[in-house]
Amino acid sequence: MRAFRIFAVVVAFAACGRAPNPGETLQLEKGTSALRIEVAGVRSDKGTLGCSLHIDGEQFPGASRIIGGGQEHAANGASVMCAWDELPAGTYAISVFHDENDNGKLDTNIVGAPVEGYGVTNNITYPMGPPKFDESKFDVAAGATASKQITLKY
Repeated sequence: MRAFRIFAVVVAFAACGRAPNPGETLQLEKGTSALRIEVAGVRSDKGTLGCSLHIDGEQFPGASRIIGGGQEHAANGASVMCAWDELPAGTYAISVFHDENDNGKLDTNIVGAPVEGYGVTNNITYPMGPPKFDESKFDVAAGATASKQITLKY
């Protein structure tokens, strides 16, 4: 059971920031809200940091289904900013994955625990399973800019 839970964390984050499967995408209406997500605790300047915007638990914490919801940024060994503009007011959650070796997946150790950084809004992570959308979500009002910090866990 423990191995399955670790596997679930790896699978859930493996696609963070990557494109979803064709036909599974959503287009959000243009709005007046914005998100600013500071990803802290980036331990190296190697690889890529993927940020994924979510409006529901579908595919969370993996790749965003939202067109323009996935972002990739070069790691810098400190913190990285992910930003989304012109969003409609609503409920969101963000997942982040640091692909240090740029192989497109969340690497694990011999027992299946992640060895690359990962995190979600509200900084809820579990050693034995992926975080849930309902624990990671937050609301953004019309015309507001919401700012959050996600601290990566390695």
